[in-house]
Amino acid sequence: FSVHRRAIRQTIRGPGSVEGFRTNTPLLRTIDALMQCSLLMNADLSIERVLRRIMDEAKTLVGAEAASVFLLDANQRELYSTINSTGDVIRVPVSKGIAGHVAS
Repeated sequence: FSVHRRAIRQTIRGPGSVEGFRTNTPLLRTIDALMQCSLLMNADLSIERVLRRIMDEAKTLVGAEAASVFLLDANQRELYSTINSTGDVIRVPVSKGIAGHVAS
């Protein structure tokens, strides 16, 4: 994996990269981010650290200013996030908003 990631990153940055690859830079960045997330899933880290790093990769990939990872609290029928850009706990009813719609 690390060999592939190095090759992708070199293609993205390299001045001698083939023009066809340079036009696919967004795709290569996406592949690189997915590979990084895959490596994180197998790392010896806490689930919170893994989710935070995956959130950061996704945030960077799409150029977002903020991001959140929501988990479902089935008993309370709400989504909650302790892993987000604000550092606060966010709670959203499952019946509200885009996140609630996706969860239901």
